Amino acid sequence: MWPLLLIFYSYLHSELFSAVGISLPRPIIRGKISIEETISNRRTYRSFARTQIALSDISQLLWSGQGITGRRGNLKLRSSPSAGALYPLNLYLIVRKGSVKNVEGGTYLYQPITHSLKLIAKNILNKSHGIPSSVLQPWMNKSGIKIMITGQYSRSTKKYGKKGRDYTLMEVGHVSQNILLQAQGLLLKAGMAGAFDRPYLQKYWSISKKHLPLMLIAIGKKRYKGM
Repeated sequence: MWPLLLIFYSYLHSELFSAVGISLPRPIIRGKISIEETISNRRTYRSFARTQIALSDISQLLWSGQGITGRRGNLKLRSSPSAGALYPLNLYLIVRKGSVKNVEGGTYLYQPITHSLKLIAKNILNKSHGIPSSVLQPWMNKSGIKIMITGQYSRSTKKYGKKGRDYTLMEVGHVSQNILLQAQGLLLKAGMAGAFDRPYLQKYWSISKKHLPLMLIAIGKKRYKGM
């Protein structure tokens, strides 16, 4: 009887987890470091310590990229500008096992409206060497988390035609800079890359075929000498 109950409980927990996801801590809007100091100190890093990142930091990073910051009538405004407020971008969080406390390793989709994470695939990064260097720059494998910015051109092109593709790519720049500055404001280190094998990573990380990978940001804590 007990084995059956345990199986049922595991199944129920899995279904609830998939449906509800992870509710993220409420983001703060007043940090300890000024925006001017953050801009001055921002640098690209390609080496990271194997230290856990707090869920509160994950919350801030994702909110800075696509989080809800206000309302205009029925329209929910986000932290980065978007042509026609069409928001053609999605953020995927890639977590290496053990890198974020109480969060399983895997791929998650950020849901701005509920400020939560939806689990897409579990335990895909147990071995950092699983991705060939021809697919992804080796230094990016060393970070505990990554944020993949993906685009869905059709959301913009339905209104702006071919120019919608250009607008979507411009928005990638807005979102990337927001995330990089937020990382610096949290005293985290980050580096970004646009050169990677898109089809390979899309399949490897179980990213929706509708969402085209456009930019990848690796984030972690500073690695000190001797670590």
